[in-house]
Amino acid sequence: KFLDLSTVSMMNILLLASVAVALLASTDAAESEGEVMLYADEHGNLVLADEHNGATTLGFVLDNLQQVAALEREQSQCVETVQQQLETIRALQQQLQQLREVTCSSSGPFYYVSSIPPMTIQSGNSRDFEAFEINGTHYLALAIRSGNNASAYSEADSIIFRWNTTAFVPFQYIPTFGAWDWVFFTTTLADGSSAHILAVANYFNDNARATPPKSVLYRWNGVAFVFFQDIPSLYGECLAHTTIGGLSFLAVANRGAGYSDVYRWNISVQQFDYYQSVPSEGASDAEFFVIENAGVFLAFSGKGAEVYHWNGSAFAPFQSFVRESDQTWIGTRGLRVFPLAGTYYLALAVDYLVDQFDEVQYKTNSFIYRWNGTMFQEFQAVETQSSFDWEPFTIGGTQYLAVANIQAAGMVFRWNGSIFEEFQLLPDVGIWDLEFFSIGNRLFLALVSKPISYIMEWNGCRFNRPT
Repeated sequence: KFLDLSTVSMMNILLLASVAVALLASTDAAESEGEVMLYADEHGNLVLADEHNGATTLGFVLDNLQQVAALEREQSQCVETVQQQLETIRALQQQLQQLREVTCSSSGPFYYVSSIPPMTIQSGNSRDFEAFEINGTHYLALAIRSGNNASAYSEADSIIFRWNTTAFVPFQYIPTFGAWDWVFFTTTLADGSSAHILAVANYFNDNARATPPKSVLYRWNGVAFVFFQDIPSLYGECLAHTTIGGLSFLAVANRGAGYSDVYRWNISVQQFDYYQSVPSEGASDAEFFVIENAGVFLAFSGKGAEVYHWNGSAFAPFQSFVRESDQTWIGTRGLRVFPLAGTYYLALAVDYLVDQFDEVQYKTNSFIYRWNGTMFQEFQAVETQSSFDWEPFTIGGTQYLAVANIQAAGMVFRWNGSIFEEFQLLPDVGIWDLEFFSIGNRLFLALVSKPISYIMEWNGCRFNRPT
């Protein structure tokens, strides 16, 4: 009924009024027949008085209410602070997720891991990388087609690089003639020991046109590679090795002949002897492969592609890939076979297509074939431009397939469970060869390209190199 506002703050008025109303409401009407007054005394205490019970000081209520209000304010501030922190965390999580999505789904950024010294390699003169390991040391052989300021195919020093725990550095220079391909393998000697062999396919020597150079095998002597054996080849573009029945076989793809040759290891004299020739027009690549429950196969690319099957004593014709249609034929390069999802796939790189008007088209399709139990059937066509190589590899159980294009940027495809889909655009135009390899837990993809050969490393999501 009476309240002196002069000694009570507005905040206290609001708080105390609420309490007073609650107290008055709870007073038994039978015991409070007279007037009830609410006022502030000279000390600022809130007093509740009636005729029967007298005056009661409610200052303690004010103190408690102030404490509760302070606690509520502090709690509210804490809740607000926690909410802000949670919002900040959620924003950071979203940024991290967006960054991961960009890193794992976009085509950049890139950075170099190791760069082949440009002062020793003229633009476009390299052709092939071959990664290998001897006694725990990693090497990378680079086939160089011709030297600096030289004609298209001439004598040049191809380079073997050695890994020094941080980068590949030049280790050994080997004279080659229009070198197109390296292959590394191990074979057994007469005394049961192993011989590490590095073989190069020599294509042509402009300085000695009358006699095509032979392809050459070099043997590791514990310190370096030394000459071991040479093998006749007619514009050799590729070498491939396999073991059948404990014996080594070596195939030579002859670009300049209508046939390619197969050599077999003669353990008694410790050299490769000529074994068999098979038709292969314009051969560019050679690939041995094994299909479970079907046996050993040998394939050559060139004008179309030819697949041969080992019948126990020789390689016999098995399947041909010659034409894209009845009116056209294709010039092919790289050929790779790999297992996937319980079957096998054959990737065939198409360099060009000759149409019904005998016009050459470089923008065409390369093909992926799938083994159906008895033969390969076309499975997927991929648009390429003068494609030279395929490189299949797996990372973390996922299958990838990279393609090298001469007249367009290369591409890494990823298996999505049903087809190969585009995954990462390789940044350079003019890729001749691709080589996937690992050193410990580190994964690399080496590219022979124009104007410089380089190496990219897997960063957990993709292969990177600098712009």
